[in-house]
Amino acid sequence: MAGRVKYFILMTAVAFVLILMKGGKKIDSVISIEQCTFPYFGLLLLMAVVFYAFFVMIRRHYIQENDYTQEDIEVINRNARSGLLTGLIGGLIGIGGGMILTAEWLQLGLHP
Repeated sequence: MAGRVKYFILMTAVAFVLILMKGGKKIDSVISIEQCTFPYFGLLLLMAVVFYAFFVMIRRHYIQENDYTQEDIEVINRNARSGLLTGLIGGLIGIGGGMILTAEWLQLGLHP
């Protein structure tokens, strides 16, 4: 349980700092980055890489902590990929991820 809280707090702090650096519609960037510029999209890419690294660390931690079978690990990876794809598609077309993720889970045979 302590590992989960540690990762959650660390991810939240990193997200907060990166969002403040990036800025948005209602708040200006603390490092004066304008929207839709190369540094702005560079920070977006950095956020994606950082959160993917968090995902890898957390997944490795849980797999080592529990005795998962190879089938369980494949299910975890499949769900993670579907979540990533859902987030990308939802972000591109501007809708909530639940609309896509529910359909994806039903297709995979999972109960949403």
